[in-house]
Amino acid sequence: MNKTKNIFKTFVALLLAGVAALSVACNHTGGSSRPSDDGGVFDPDAKITVKDTYDGTHDFTAPDTDMPFVTNGSCDYTIVIPEVRGAQVTLAKNELVQFFAEATGITLPVVTDSKFSDNGKGYISIGKTSLLAASDVTVDYDKLTEDGVRIVTEGKNIYLVGGGDYGTLYAVYDFLEIYFDFDVYYKDCYEIDKNVKNLKLKDFNVTDIPDLEFRSNGYYQLIKDEWMYRFRIPRTYGTITFPIYEVVGDPSSSARTVHNALNWLPKSQFYTQHPDWYNNGGTELCYTAHGDKDEYEAMMQACVDKAVATLTLYNKEDYPYLRILNFTQQDNFDGCACETCSANVSKYGTNSATLILFMNDLKTRIDAAMAKMDEKYRRDDLTLTFFAYLYTETAPDAKFAELHLKDGVSVFLATSATFDHQSSIYADSNTEGRENLKNWAKLSNEILLWTYSTKFSHYMYPVDTYNFYGADAYTFFAANNVKLMYNQSQVTQKGTCTAWHNLKAYLDSKLQWDGTRDAAYYTEKYINAMFGEAAPVMKEIYTAMRLQAGIVKTKYNGVSLLSNVTDLENPSFWPYFTLKQWLALYDEAYAALETYRLSDPAAYSLYKSHIDAEYLSPAYMTLVLYEDMLSADEAAEIKDRFREAVEVTGITNVCETGSNQIDSFVNGL
Repeated sequence: MNKTKNIFKTFVALLLAGVAALSVACNHTGGSSRPSDDGGVFDPDAKITVKDTYDGTHDFTAPDTDMPFVTNGSCDYTIVIPEVRGAQVTLAKNELVQFFAEATGITLPVVTDSKFSDNGKGYISIGKTSLLAASDVTVDYDKLTEDGVRIVTEGKNIYLVGGGDYGTLYAVYDFLEIYFDFDVYYKDCYEIDKNVKNLKLKDFNVTDIPDLEFRSNGYYQLIKDEWMYRFRIPRTYGTITFPIYEVVGDPSSSARTVHNALNWLPKSQFYTQHPDWYNNGGTELCYTAHGDKDEYEAMMQACVDKAVATLTLYNKEDYPYLRILNFTQQDNFDGCACETCSANVSKYGTNSATLILFMNDLKTRIDAAMAKMDEKYRRDDLTLTFFAYLYTETAPDAKFAELHLKDGVSVFLATSATFDHQSSIYADSNTEGRENLKNWAKLSNEILLWTYSTKFSHYMYPVDTYNFYGADAYTFFAANNVKLMYNQSQVTQKGTCTAWHNLKAYLDSKLQWDGTRDAAYYTEKYINAMFGEAAPVMKEIYTAMRLQAGIVKTKYNGVSLLSNVTDLENPSFWPYFTLKQWLALYDEAYAALETYRLSDPAAYSLYKSHIDAEYLSPAYMTLVLYEDMLSADEAAEIKDRFREAVEVTGITNVCETGSNQIDSFVNGL
């Protein structure tokens, strides 16, 4: 079979053909061949050699049969979809039709199962069709979880289905990857084989289950539309979390999904009559009601009332994906130091123990209240979550039976204090974090994990978190009961990210699904796909950036990148001549694209926009830190290119909060 492998991208609304071939290809025959031997980039600080392992399910068994599938540019197969289906299954059909046509030139017909008449020529069933139900194909939906994939060949027919509708969509992406090496790198950049004229039918027996059951989108202002589905992160934790309104049952009042303890029990409503529900400063709840049993009972009842009102606002038919009631502390260190809370700390050794006792009790009462509600409001999968964060981040000892989380209660572990997100998970600086997560795993069958991969006050500056977010970390998480992961990054950024955060998003999408994947391999794929002829220079820039960001990390001696101490806008971290060298390399990268300018103007614009996104970072740093060292001509050139890159990419933010940030900076140039 003669296949021509091309890189295809979308630019604005256009699909571009005829772009140069990649040197990297995946060969999917007879099972998964994704590189998975490398456990991560070597970290000289890592002292531990015995690492946690996770036996995930990523079985890509799909040998060729003797039967034809595509012959001389023709295919007799029909796509069959359920008559009644969700939006994700409809998207699955659309994606299969589009990309199959791009790879083969063949537009497959589509019909619903109620109208399908089997002509014996073969069909591709998507989702829970009547054809699947009548087949001998086995699907363990519980094992697959919502996002897991099953692809099976029976006779001539192929069945693509997931544990839920999202899994069905991801089954299409696995099918496309196996047949056509399909991969998505960015909102306007994907890879697929082209001009495929002949294919054998594969004997699919694929089961692909994500290592982390729910992967929450950490760039949700940026990664949207088809991009978020193709990255398999269409939702953030907020998508499955009930909003907690300040006024019981009133959706017009203010709502919060996190840091919402004072939305559960607003001071404006309760403080005057129930001051013991709050700490002495009124900045956080007291989860023992200062030891007053009557006040504790009243406090519990108010929380149950809030839970019942919330569930009543959102019936499960109209809001099927809501399952988490988040009851999370405020964003401060202000716990309660009353006599009863202090006694709990003395007894159990941690501030989190009081939270666990409260949440276990509250979930028992919510369950009892739910049993009396109309069936349409009950949630069998309801999970009550609480933060382990700041002063409550440390887990108590599992020897205390009463501190084991009851079914339906989960911890949301926010690792701002215990993890060094710039070093390997097995580095000495992460010993405390590893042990703490393991201790929580002894208490909770489901951990929701909140991690960080940017400096919120410095979006334009590189932060090297690549050692932490390697294969070892995701395998460690999966092995220790992490089911949901939210890697908070540049959540307010729009248009594009800079400082190689777009690469971080791509690697997240790969490694959160399968932690055994080789980050170095996928980094190579990404750079080749995103930058075309400029890829060699961009690899040099990426390597230089990581080296310098690693040097910056050492300046702080392991202090958390979230700390107020870590001010990245420091000239000593980014020497003038280092930035000057980077900008010279960007000149080389832009020059390397000249081969496209006349032969393929659309490809030229596309690759250039990707370089523009990364150029923004060193240009910004140079203008902020060293404008006084630039000649008038040098400053004018950098400013002009910066303005152009801003316009092309649509980037909006230099930090997490505030408005008109890039506009204000550009206007001040």
